[in-house]
Amino acid sequence: MNFIDVEIPFDEAENYFKPNNKEKLNKLFYKDSNYKKLLLDTTYYLIGEKGSGKTTYCAYFCNNTINNTRSKRYLLTVDDYNKILKMKKEGKLNYTHYITLWKAIILAKLLSSIEQNEIALFHSSAYDHIMDFLNKYNFSKITMESFSPVSFMDNERFTYGINGGWNDDNSKIEVLTSHEDSNQATSEKYVYEDHWLYFVNTIVSQIQKLRLRNNHYLFIDGLDTRPTDIDYIEYKECIYPLVRAVYDLNNDILSRIKDRKKGRLQIILLTRLDIF
Repeated sequence: MNFIDVEIPFDEAENYFKPNNKEKLNKLFYKDSNYKKLLLDTTYYLIGEKGSGKTTYCAYFCNNTINNTRSKRYLLTVDDYNKILKMKKEGKLNYTHYITLWKAIILAKLLSSIEQNEIALFHSSAYDHIMDFLNKYNFSKITMESFSPVSFMDNERFTYGINGGWNDDNSKIEVLTSHEDSNQATSEKYVYEDHWLYFVNTIVSQIQKLRLRNNHYLFIDGLDTRPTDIDYIEYKECIYPLVRAVYDLNNDILSRIKDRKKGRLQIILLTRLDIF
């Protein structure tokens, strides 16, 4: 009797993001109808039950350059949810603020994942402006691994504005303000919202000028698992605006990039049908 080695796929798709296992996935990956749909410029969501293979698709795209498309992954964590929900409990977020906040977070994450060699030759000025703008808030050294909404919202340069601004030497400008708690809470709410809107609008003005050598995808993963210490109602209030923000970014903002036939930015959200 002859025996042969049979390669068995991993139960957890997380293993395919490890360098030693990338080739294994390339051998085992089956390209069904969803594969072609993911390459369309109108696909913003990959929907399926937990364990249906969404993260495996993400891993395959991230491990390879497919049809002139490079991909990165943004994995949501418990810290991400907890920080956002904490702001909600402090009265700094409502539904509209949630959407604006997610737009700012995703844009920062998306732009931090683009490499210089992905920018079309002689068209790097818009990219440079974006990097300079991120540097203004100390985001220039953000990597795919180090960035999270926690670092984004805790960034003093970004959220600071209630008690003054910043001098050229990076020192704070101190001004007199009211010490009434209610007034301060109201001020904080508007400062957060105004900063997020300013951030998004500034990025949008530069994104329209970007020209890319290739398509660039950002897969957002991690929605399938709700942290046990987070109430389901609160979880939904946090996640639903994320679903909407992904659509708005793709349809209203990223679609404005010049010469999208050569290269486009796109966000793909991995989610279950009940969440969607």
